[in-house]
Amino acid sequence: MDYALPIGPSCPFRSSIMEGGALDNELAYVVSEATGQSGEFGMLATQVAAGIQPDPRRSKKVGMEMNQQGERLKGVLDKMETSTDFQAMEAYMTMELNARKVGAVSMRTVQALVTWQGQGLIAMADNQPMPPTPPGVDFAAVANAAMFCQPALPRTLPFSAMEFDAVESEESQLLQVEYRKLVKDHQQLVGLGESFGDFDAAGKEYYLDQFAGITTRWKELFVSAREAGVRPSAGFQAFSKEYLSRASLSPAASW
Repeated sequence: MDYALPIGPSCPFRSSIMEGGALDNELAYVVSEATGQSGEFGMLATQVAAGIQPDPRRSKKVGMEMNQQGERLKGVLDKMETSTDFQAMEAYMTMELNARKVGAVSMRTVQALVTWQGQGLIAMADNQPMPPTPPGVDFAAVANAAMFCQPALPRTLPFSAMEFDAVESEESQLLQVEYRKLVKDHQQLVGLGESFGDFDAAGKEYYLDQFAGITTRWKELFVSAREAGVRPSAGFQAFSKEYLSRASLSPAASW
């Protein structure tokens, strides 16, 4: 398989929670802002270490901005982690697992560090002692976190009628019918998942089984399309390549 499957983070269908809150891009924006401000914290801290007293007004301004970003980051993470929406919870867990896989810090640790830096700058401006450093973090944490929080790629469906019609065969037309049904079923399942957190244990197990079935159907459709000579759209090919590059995955590993 040469492409990412349209499931999980690369799913072209978005729940109303993810779409309405634009949580992917909100998280990317907050982390990007925090990364820039963390660099300024480092410069101010370097001045202090060199015996140079930074401008208290500047220190307090940056500190208050970092506090705001820390609270904003906490709000986005809380919304994702505690949501009843399966897609929001999935995005949160995927982000945490990806960070763990490469030995990076969690977003919760980044949030704690950003808040600590903000409080430290305010304390510095007021000639107060710095608050204790959050346990188990380093000052590169915020910068490293940015790689996991890039703005969401424009999602696209892997096929359209044009790709199937370009191959004149009965098989391609049968595949197009199967594809349309799969798209409809997948879209409905994403909508159903908005109440996932309210399901009982049996309901959650049933939902996950249904999603496993959707995944299998996508795999089978991609294989059948390749055998029939039907290629995904150029837009999806570009999306898949960029998505796999960002996630440091090979096409096979994404399955």
